[in-house]
Amino acid sequence: VLLSAFGDPPPAGSNVNVLQHAFGYFKNSISKEEKAYFIDTLDKYVEGRMPLSVPVGIIRSFIVRFGEDYLAQQAYFEPYPIELVAISDSGKGREL
Repeated sequence: VLLSAFGDPPPAGSNVNVLQHAFGYFKNSISKEEKAYFIDTLDKYVEGRMPLSVPVGIIRSFIVRFGEDYLAQQAYFEPYPIELVAISDSGKGREL
């Protein structure tokens, strides 16, 4: 019942749209290598080979680096207080 209150997660296309829009803020400020790296990471996310946290982290680093206050205030990039972040590694893909 509790999980149904949250609804379905947004489709990958919605996340890609948000990230591409945010990327537009920085495309004239970053190197071609950084552009290629971000696009490659986003492609891997779409293919299911990369978690969403990776391209989001890249955009967050650009937000900090270039002081983009408008994006910094968007809930998409800081959806909950940092105190709620668990500092544990899921271990996914590891042989323990």
